[in-house]
Amino acid sequence: MATEFQYWNAAGVLLVHAAVALTDALTVKIGGVKSAGEDHMLAVDLLESVLAADAEAKKAIRHLRTLIQEKTLVSYSGEIYRQEDIRRMSRHLDRYRAWADPLLTG
Repeated sequence: MATEFQYWNAAGVLLVHAAVALTDALTVKIGGVKSAGEDHMLAVDLLESVLAADAEAKKAIRHLRTLIQEKTLVSYSGEIYRQEDIRRMSRHLDRYRAWADPLLTG
C-alpha cells in the first residue's frame, strides 16, 4: 500500500522491518534466541553468531546490513526517498530472503 500511494519513506521503513523480522525468525530457528535490543544491527551480529557462515551466508548478511543501515536514513534523516531507492532496497531484501527462505523451510 505504501508503494501504491508513493509513500516511499514508509515503504523503506517497512522493508527494513521485514528484514529484521526475517532475521528474528532465523535466529530463533537456528539458535533458539532473538535479539531484544532497539539497535537492529545487533540482530545481524546475533545471526552471525548462531550461523555457520559460508560464502553465500556472508553475501546474504551484507544485503541485510545494507538494509539495516538504510533505517537511520529513511526514518530519521529527513531525506526524501524516491521510487528508485525503494527498488534498490527491495532488491537487497529479495536477495536476503532468497537465501533465508530455504533455511526456514528446511
